[in-house]
Amino acid sequence: MTVNKNTKSKKENFKAWCDLEIKRILHIWSEESEDKAVQEFKILKEVCHQQKQMESLAGIHRILGMQHYYRGNYIKALGEYNTGLDVGFEYKVLDKIPTQYYAIGACYRALGLYDKGTESVQKGIRMARQLNKSADIVQGLTQIGNLYNANKLFKNSIELLDNNKELLELDTVQVSIGNFNALILYATSYKALGKYVTAMDYLVQADHVLEKLKEHVNNANYQEGYAILQGEYLAVSAYQQDSDREKKHAGMLMNWLEQNEGMFERRSYYIRITLSRYLYQQKEYRQTVNYLEKNLEVDAMTFFDHDTYLYLMKCYTILDEENKLIRLIDQQGGFIEECHDNIRASESHKYNYLKENHETKVELELQKKLLNNVNEMNASLQRFANIASHDLREPLRTIGSFSQLAKKALEKEQYDKLES
Repeated sequence: MTVNKNTKSKKENFKAWCDLEIKRILHIWSEESEDKAVQEFKILKEVCHQQKQMESLAGIHRILGMQHYYRGNYIKALGEYNTGLDVGFEYKVLDKIPTQYYAIGACYRALGLYDKGTESVQKGIRMARQLNKSADIVQGLTQIGNLYNANKLFKNSIELLDNNKELLELDTVQVSIGNFNALILYATSYKALGKYVTAMDYLVQADHVLEKLKEHVNNANYQEGYAILQGEYLAVSAYQQDSDREKKHAGMLMNWLEQNEGMFERRSYYIRITLSRYLYQQKEYRQTVNYLEKNLEVDAMTFFDHDTYLYLMKCYTILDEENKLIRLIDQQGGFIEECHDNIRASESHKYNYLKENHETKVELELQKKLLNNVNEMNASLQRFANIASHDLREPLRTIGSFSQLAKKALEKEQYDKLES
């Protein structure tokens, strides 16, 4: 692989080549093999070292961290993000340091280590202040708010945003994106506190901000924000028992899913969860199961470690009227079983279909091994029989010969020969 030298600088040229390599390797990751992709990234990192392209190297660690994070491998993701931080500090590649800290905070949040996550994000905010990056500061504030909410500290989240309103009012596109996220955070916090009218007011504000951003951000960012907004509209409408608004936003989400799920796999995943809850309440069991099974298929292709299965399983559980966790497991939507309250407690709570498939696979492997063992034993017994048969023939011949001689001696009354 050679780098084209007809561009303005070696650095720009290398970065362009490296970006193409990253796309190629990510395709391998999604279409072929994670192990193969990781090995390819290892080679690419060595090339970056040799060429002293540390900005590209730090970027590769970020991308690897993201890949592991989206697949639920949070420990591996932490390793890549932390290595990226080390590279950034050692070689003064500081521009992405704040967001690296935020990514580490997200990993800790997924692992339930909220204090460590908050500590990491605060480091990122301090770095963003040193670099005078207002948009990164706003992003960090919303990250801490999300950590507060994950830890059920909803009032802390609201207080944090209230104390930093001057930052949220800065008039730049990037800050406006942060402002949109902050308004969504306000809404989710008030929703959790049971203040649904206030939550809806913040969603309306977020809607206005998103419409203003539509002309300034790419379509992918807009569609992502639109899906988040409609999901929150649907959730708050459900709490307000506003069936007409629920139906409206559910319809908008379904249309979004039909048009965009191929482009936004991860967002589509969570939209299907949101819609499945709505459809279950509407007794649309068949469609509910379809959405849930689609997510199960995604997990089967994406997530590999048991801890991740247990962590994600809560996404499929729906609260019934008695506040018990239930899960739809019948394709016709007619059979519902109660799940244990502690869905992450033991290995027995794996997804039924994954467990059954695993048990079937284990049983087939066991049968195959037993069959091989039986075949080997049969072959061994056959070899023994052949050897034994050969070894027994000579003594039998000798006995036969002496028997014949004895018979002749008896017939001739030659008793002295019998004694000899």
